[in-house]
Amino acid sequence: MARTRRAMTLINTKPSRPTERNVHEDICIRRRASIHTGYPIAKAMGKRLFNWMVDHSDEWPHSFRDTAEYLQQQFGQTEDIELLLTAIDETISEGQKSSPRSVEAILLCNCYKPTLITAIRIWFAEIRANEARDYALFAEHIVAPEDCIITFNYDVSLEPHLKRFGKWRLGDGYGFIMERFVGGSPVRILKLHGSVNWRFPVGSNSRPLMDSTEIAFLGYSDMFDPRYQDPIADADGTMILPARCKQFLWIQVLDQCTRTSGIIFGAKHELPFIRAKRS
Repeated sequence: MARTRRAMTLINTKPSRPTERNVHEDICIRRRASIHTGYPIAKAMGKRLFNWMVDHSDEWPHSFRDTAEYLQQQFGQTEDIELLLTAIDETISEGQKSSPRSVEAILLCNCYKPTLITAIRIWFAEIRANEARDYALFAEHIVAPEDCIITFNYDVSLEPHLKRFGKWRLGDGYGFIMERFVGGSPVRILKLHGSVNWRFPVGSNSRPLMDSTEIAFLGYSDMFDPRYQDPIADADGTMILPARCKQFLWIQVLDQCTRTSGIIFGAKHELPFIRAKRS
């Protein structure tokens, strides 16, 4: 489709009902857009996450308290989760260069980092029970059919509102096909850093998998992913963590978005919603 013009419009977190328009849009959701629901930003996430892990009961095979205490002992207490994750990745990388591999690197890679990822996933699942009024307003009044939402957030608080207003379907709404679910989603959501409700089977390059609990939260009760086989589905690998060195889940999706929408990813701006119009 030919794009005859590109324009950037900033969207406030308290949107009003839009006038009719004859263009569809790419909408980039900034990380700060989820703060109103209670999700943390990376620079203030570390201490809150450690406190949650210390107070939360263990879920086999993960020991949240032991992991939090070990990581704080090794790397110190930090508000900025990016600093912690960068230090973990650097330690693992250096340990893999030695022969034999260092015990610390093995423990971080196979035990403590997967537990940290699982803690983030469960913690976010608790936060999503909070009211997401701004997401609801955004879904009802701003998003329109044929829009494409581009987000770096892991949370899934927006999707149920989009489905409630008839603007999103799980069948192909994430950009990949979910068998047995109705497709033809009016709106697509491209989650370039992954999502807390996705799993990847170990050693597989298939689409992300979802368990029935996550599917029900999206508004599909009594339905299931035919490919999901618990506990084979792995919790690791479906989120690009906020370390300094990042790689997007689908480089080709990112490339397509930057070419078609004109959005410059990584640009800083105070407002959470950035809209790129295209006709």
